[in-house]
Amino acid sequence: MYVNVHYVPPYYLMGSPRINGLLSRLRCNCPSLNFDLFSNFIKPYKSCQCGHVKEDAFHYFFECPLYHNFYLIMQANIVSLGFRPSLFLLLQGPQNKNDLNGAESIIYAITDFVEKTGRFNHLG
Repeated sequence: MYVNVHYVPPYYLMGSPRINGLLSRLRCNCPSLNFDLFSNFIKPYKSCQCGHVKEDAFHYFFECPLYHNFYLIMQANIVSLGFRPSLFLLLQGPQNKNDLNGAESIIYAITDFVEKTGRFNHLG
C-alpha cells in the first residue's frame, strides 16, 4: 500500500496527543502490545494477559474478553455513525478523507475505548 508521507490527514491530529501517539505506534506495529514487543525482541512472550496466544492490535480492539464491554460501546458509537468497525477504520480513519465529522467522532470513540481499557496507562 502506498502512503503519501507528505500528507497527514487532519483527523490524525484530533483528540489527545497521547492517544494520537499510541495510534501512530499501532499503525506502524511499533512496540505497544505484547506481540509487537515480542517481534522486536523486547519481551519473551507475545500472549495477552487474557490468555490469548497473540496480543496484537486486532486482538486488543476486537477479540480480547478483558475489554469486550468497552468494545461494544465503541462499536455502537461507530455503527451509529454509519461505519462498519474494522482495524483499518480504527487505525487509518474513514476511506473518504473528506469526512472530517465522521473521522472526528471515530477518533473520540477510539480515545474513549483506549482510556477505559487502561491497557496503555503505563506509557504515560
